Amino acid sequence: GVPPDPEPVVPNGVEAAAPPRPPNPLNLPPPPPHGGAEGSKRDRLAAEAKTVRHKLCHFPKNPFCSACQRAKAVDKQCRKAENKAKGGPVRDDDIVPKRFGDLITGDPIGMNPEKDAGVSPLGDMRNGIVLKDAGTGWSDLAPKASRSGPDAEAALRDFVGTRKVKQFYSDNAPELLQAARKLGCAHPTSRPYRSATNSVAERHVGKVKGGTRTALVQGGFPPKWWTFAGRHFCFMLNIMRFTLEVASPWQKIHQGHEFHGLVIPFGALCDFRPT
Repeated sequence: GVPPDPEPVVPNGVEAAAPPRPPNPLNLPPPPPHGGAEGSKRDRLAAEAKTVRHKLCHFPKNPFCSACQRAKAVDKQCRKAENKAKGGPVRDDDIVPKRFGDLITGDPIGMNPEKDAGVSPLGDMRNGIVLKDAGTGWSDLAPKASRSGPDAEAALRDFVGTRKVKQFYSDNAPELLQAARKLGCAHPTSRPYRSATNSVAERHVGKVKGGTRTALVQGGFPPKWWTFAGRHFCFMLNIMRFTLEVASPWQKIHQGHEFHGLVIPFGALCDFRPT
């Protein structure tokens, strides 16, 4: 047989150096471009589509990623370019969120009761609530069995924990109205039947839906696993820092400390030994 590798000789009084830790995908620099020092945008995107960092949450959409192309296909915009919103004025009564709980947005999502009922240790999940803290950017997708007030209250309390909420903004869904009353926070609502007045929450819901679909496509899972794929996508958004961001949502909540746990794409094959 092959003889074992000899153990390293360590001088007396000197501790052996710990084995090097694998690089954290969150801290890896972007891949070097092909075809010269500068490279082209096309080459950079093609190389980035193969990185572990991109496969963690597939955001932003990459035209050279097959999972992004299949799961994030949308219709072409019909409005003219000159009609795009430039950003509205800030009213005097608008809250400028700085800390967790200053402003939280929420929007319920429904699934097909028969085809898309999500798997969960607590039973089938046919609904969900997408929550986001505007001050830190922290977000989550809370799967729920029904669109009831107690389920919505439990989702909101799990999201905020013991922190105080100053304002909760959502549409006029009855379960969210009841949850806000139970939580005892201010609850301004959007205009009924006008999703544009709830644009921040609606835009984030679209991002979470697209990321969830992409994670399912990449991992080869059926739609009923959206309960796990959606929460994985949201957590990847929470620990990653994108361009022009000073800190990730995780760092904003944990006093600047980075996330040092395992970072694995959804659906990856993992070998482990039960203990």
